[in-house]
Amino acid sequence: MAVWQFEVALEPNALPSGSNGPPSEPDRGGLFGREDADILCKIDRMLPRRESWSKDLILWGEENGNRLHAALEGGKIVELTARIDLRQPPGSFPSQLVELARDCGVQFSTADGERIPPDIRSLSDAVRRSRAFRFVLDPHHYFSEPASNPVV
Repeated sequence: MAVWQFEVALEPNALPSGSNGPPSEPDRGGLFGREDADILCKIDRMLPRRESWSKDLILWGEENGNRLHAALEGGKIVELTARIDLRQPPGSFPSQLVELARDCGVQFSTADGERIPPDIRSLSDAVRRSRAFRFVLDPHHYFSEPASNPVV
């Protein structure tokens, strides 16, 4: 992942706020609350598909730009991850991600475990708190502060 990309996963089994029980199964379709074919078609309308190195991975968008990928197991979607390129104006991609998450009845999560509700304000706030955003704002300062930007 490029340092200027903000990455989120679409989390299908997140517990509702205030819930102590195990995650419930989605009401509709597959793991993401929709039929996998519906999700793939919706993503096809968001970004162009790219060639993949694996039959179990579907890629959309640009490697170092806005992108989505779906990991498959037994032909079923088991993971959806998005990367937002913060070097360019956001365009419609973040709003499309929010719409996809809402449509699937999921929320976003970051690699550090932050849960983000599927609304544009929450997603934008998370972007502004990210290391990728700090890098895009001031790359020189970002690299001159190694203790606050550990290499992962």
